[in-house]
Amino acid sequence: VDSDFFEEDLGLMLSLIRDTWSITLGESEGTLVHIDIFHDLEIIANGSDPKRLAGLMAEIESIRERLAVNINRKLAADDLFAKMAAR
Repeated sequence: VDSDFFEEDLGLMLSLIRDTWSITLGESEGTLVHIDIFHDLEIIANGSDPKRLAGLMAEIESIRERLAVNINRKLAADDLFAKMAAR
């Protein structure tokens, strides 16, 4: 995990998941950050559980908070990806 970009990548991932979550809740295109990929996010949203997406967003926020105390970025990323892959 490249520590120089880890926090930035988490932010990007969070915004993509937040947009997908917003679509599952019926939000309009105008409220999204990634409007340029709306149709791709809509496809993902159609197969997603909003509660699961909310849990992933909370997990990412938790990792971001723990970065302040210098957590192991690789372990945090591995844990997050395992949670994302689980159904």
